[in-house]
Amino acid sequence: DILGRDINVFIEDKIKHIYSKLNKIPSLAIVRVGNKGEDISYQKSIEKKAEKLNIKVVKYELEINTTTKELVHLIEELNLNEDVDGILLFRPLPKHIDAKVVYNKISYNKDIDCMSDEMLKKVYLDDNPLFYPCTASACVMALESNNWMVEGKLCVVIGRSHVVGRPLCSMLINKSATVIACNSKTENISKLTKMADYVFVCVGKGKYFDETYFSEKNIVIDVGINVDENGRLCGDVDYNKVGKIVRGITPVPGGIGGTTSTILLLNTVKAAYKKV
Repeated sequence: DILGRDINVFIEDKIKHIYSKLNKIPSLAIVRVGNKGEDISYQKSIEKKAEKLNIKVVKYELEINTTTKELVHLIEELNLNEDVDGILLFRPLPKHIDAKVVYNKISYNKDIDCMSDEMLKKVYLDDNPLFYPCTASACVMALESNNWMVEGKLCVVIGRSHVVGRPLCSMLINKSATVIACNSKTENISKLTKMADYVFVCVGKGKYFDETYFSEKNIVIDVGINVDENGRLCGDVDYNKVGKIVRGITPVPGGIGGTTSTILLLNTVKAAYKKV
């Protein structure tokens, strides 16, 4: 298994290395609209890791009826606040808020979750972005933490969201991998996945991919977080069936999911370092 705790150690070592060059405590502003249980749980996990790594967290917990204008005003204040190094806005936002407008108000130098068009454009164009999207970055670091290189390797990415699939494809291409991007309409996906060195699955369908999609050649990075018929967390890949045949796989829970918050803190420390 490719375990999240081992990937986290790898990322935390990077954080400590950058932190050692700072003469300040990095600060992260968390902005949450409403009180969704999953958001609160995620926030607590970030706060716990931040305390461990001596990173300051400032919380802005807003009512569910907050307007676009009010949220934009807060973001603009945080952009100007020299004490704030990174801004994390929980998404998705309530439907009455114009999310695109809000995302694009986040300062490039503080956009640690890569929400703005400016940041994503730099990722796609390989234009030396300050940060990379957290989940896509976690997928790459899952490989790097095991000294698995992607240069010249065949990578199949299933999923095309701007949060994971598309930026991940760009990151892999920029590392000289051969990348096949798949989606729900791709024909004969199993023929492609079985040939791949690395398969990244991020479609949001619980246990959808069984052993018929994979071979002993594959390293499988499962990004999906779903709830199965028994109310338990599961990935997009049927771990019990697939784990027996592939070279390596990230379990759910215990895999990629727990590493994204650590990447956010890495990006926060990077933002603080850029200001030194």
